[in-house]
Amino acid sequence: IKKGKKTDNEIKPYVEFLRNENTSAKDYIIDIFKEKDLVLICERFHPEFTQYELIVELCKDDRFIKNVGNIFIEVCTRNYYPEVDQFLKDKDLSKVEIDSLLKEIARNRSVHPIS
Repeated sequence: IKKGKKTDNEIKPYVEFLRNENTSAKDYIIDIFKEKDLVLICERFHPEFTQYELIVELCKDDRFIKNVGNIFIEVCTRNYYPEVDQFLKDKDLSKVEIDSLLKEIARNRSVHPIS
């Protein structure tokens, strides 16, 4: 935080964190997977391209490939939340059920459906 520059109190903790953190965004995210089974990375304004570059760098990292390996990208609308929830929460889905559920979600989404 620059001296003399007014900073909103609500974001001060985040500004301080960024000022003091010496880890890259990629390393920070990969480290979170050491403690968490599921990590959500929310997208920003779509034309802001560096977010996608970060995701590509994560996917190419050997640590991610070896220790995480699974990616689920939200590309559907709210009307498919029940199916997405089932996919994420049901530990007993067979490979056939997983494939069927993913096809259902991909083929019937309202934005860019896959035929």
